[in-house]
Amino acid sequence: MTIRVAIAGGGIAGLCLARGLLQYPQFDVQVYEQVQQHRDKGGALALHANAIGAMELIDPAIKRAYFRKANSMLEDDDREMATQVILAEGKHKGEVIARLGRAKGRKTVARVDLINGFMDLVPNENLNMGKRLENIEESDDGEVVLGFADGTTATVDCLIGADGIHSMTRQYLLGRDHPAALPVNHDRWYRVGAKLPMEEVERTLSPRFLGFVPILCGPNGTFNLTPIRYGKTMSMGYYARAQSDEEIGKLPNPADFASYDPDCVKMAELILKAYEPDELWAMHDHDAAPYFNKGRVVMMGDAAHATFPFIGNGAAQAIEDGAVLHALFAHVKDKSEIPVVFAAFDEVRRPRASRVVEMARKAGLMYTYDFGGFWEDSEGIEALQDRWKKIASFTNDVDLETQNQMAISVFQRKTRQRVNGTQ
Repeated sequence: MTIRVAIAGGGIAGLCLARGLLQYPQFDVQVYEQVQQHRDKGGALALHANAIGAMELIDPAIKRAYFRKANSMLEDDDREMATQVILAEGKHKGEVIARLGRAKGRKTVARVDLINGFMDLVPNENLNMGKRLENIEESDDGEVVLGFADGTTATVDCLIGADGIHSMTRQYLLGRDHPAALPVNHDRWYRVGAKLPMEEVERTLSPRFLGFVPILCGPNGTFNLTPIRYGKTMSMGYYARAQSDEEIGKLPNPADFASYDPDCVKMAELILKAYEPDELWAMHDHDAAPYFNKGRVVMMGDAAHATFPFIGNGAAQAIEDGAVLHALFAHVKDKSEIPVVFAAFDEVRRPRASRVVEMARKAGLMYTYDFGGFWEDSEGIEALQDRWKKIASFTNDVDLETQNQMAISVFQRKTRQRVNGTQ
């Protein structure tokens, strides 16, 4: 029996999972992506150890594609690299309070370059571009009918919604009126980004922040630098909380950073010079969903748990989703087992992914020196660093094989309960 699997969304999450599911002969996997071609928009990525490990578990070819498209900041891939969170203002100016995503072989990459690398891993006959999902219906006979904006439809045995933060799958699962169905921006975050030639950045900034990925924090906003395009381009981001809805998108004023590290003034000037209008946007995440699945439909990645970028784990959590689903689908022999697979995925992945969303929210506030009971200056900088170590360890040091096995055990338990009529 061939089981028809639809993946809505041809981004990082959807493509990683598609590559993995194509290993199994019992599935016909089709990816439906709303755009005809991915644009060079958005920040850069420096994937953490959990992302790299999850790629390996799905298919080592995914990791190789990442490495082919990425920029290496170290000559030796056996050396470890971490993103450094640095206080750029105040009495602790210059202190490194966190090292995130420590891993060997860690690299940086533009989001669009990574997606294009992953697209090369999925045959063209399994990719359907320009298919914006607009309607989902589950029939009584166990089929899922998808309706697209171009008027076409597809009938499948299950739908995996990897369709991003504005997910139609999420709205279908939760109901459009559910308070967690749509993206939110409780703290009025926004981002202004720019991509500049590396030569110009090297002429303008001191070398202190150019040999790694820095996050420079302070009460007036945060700066981030990530080299891409094999070191030829620097992706720069400015993240700030607006005081009102009207101020969302306010450009950085170099004078506001006079008390920061001197390089932050120069970063603000570079961003003002080079930013494009489509690199300025309000940022959103999701309030926690009460469930990720219903029947033969499930959501993953940003559709399930869109996450602010402040601990650099949004893409990593999406790839973890893919690793768990890939492991579960290996046990599917009949389409009647799919709802059990999705229930097992929800039980294992939702608590961890939801916690990461909350950690990222708290991290963003701390970047603006709003520590909110997390830390008091009287405790000393070491206490702040120790607490950050726990955040970094939770995301980075997960045992991915155990997580997969937990999901398989849940699937087996739920399957026995279903057979015995006790579920």
